[in-house]
Amino acid sequence: MSESKEKRIFERLAEAVILGDTKMAEEGAEEVLAEGIPPYEAIINGLAEGMKVVGAKYETKEYFLPEMLLSADAMYAGLNILTPHISKSENQRKGKIILGVVEGDIHDIGKNIVKAMLTAAGYDVVDLGTDVPAAEFIEKAKSEGAQVIAMSTLMTTTLMSMKTVEEKLKEEGLKDKTKTIIGGSAVSEDWRASINSDEYGKDALEAVDKVKILIDNIMAAVEVMKKKEKKIRISRILPQRAQRTRRGKNNGFGSTTPADVVEYKMSPCWSWKHHAVRRGESKPRTSVRG
Repeated sequence: MSESKEKRIFERLAEAVILGDTKMAEEGAEEVLAEGIPPYEAIINGLAEGMKVVGAKYETKEYFLPEMLLSADAMYAGLNILTPHISKSENQRKGKIILGVVEGDIHDIGKNIVKAMLTAAGYDVVDLGTDVPAAEFIEKAKSEGAQVIAMSTLMTTTLMSMKTVEEKLKEEGLKDKTKTIIGGSAVSEDWRASINSDEYGKDALEAVDKVKILIDNIMAAVEVMKKKEKKIRISRILPQRAQRTRRGKNNGFGSTTPADVVEYKMSPCWSWKHHAVRRGESKPRTSVRG
């Protein structure tokens, strides 16, 4: 298939998301499969690109909540068709996020928009829904190996649930491994600082940017730890090898080699002298032909 046709399909998917047209998104996704285009490429270059435009329009107040919801629905319509056809090699997500509305709150519009944008950005989002107990956030983060817990609430009466999650993470020694981001109309930067959450997202677009920073920092820290562990292993192995060498067997020629490698090398000349001396001869015997 020509690049121009592939580009046209990607642009159609993006347009479907921008317009919030669910039917167009479904038709575009079906065309992707029919044309043999890798589904993951269609998600990234089509649906995700459309969601970026929507996010920008929302930030400039060109789009409001209703438009955001329609766009999110269109994006998920395309994702539902394409995702089952993504191969394991393609499905290399950037990171995993546990997402939910805290206990006592059932408002999920903002959460759903954040989920749509995080999914479009290539993250693996585990959506726990609404009214999620603090313990469930923790247990799911551990079982899924998630890098980030994202919590939201629209109610001031449920803010303490976020603090409980932070306290439980600290109690279990998970704050270094699992970062948190909070959002919602009842949340502020001051509240984030007071409960020691890692980030605050004032809207869906900022939340995606903050999550990227959190996960990038975690991944970088993991790489540093891997390098340190490698150095430690090497520092332990080298003394062991040196000790094995010192315990090596004497090879009979005044030098030692490691115990597991003993190699004898003799030149023909040296070999003749060695055997001549053992027979008590001072010089080689010569054969006399009659």
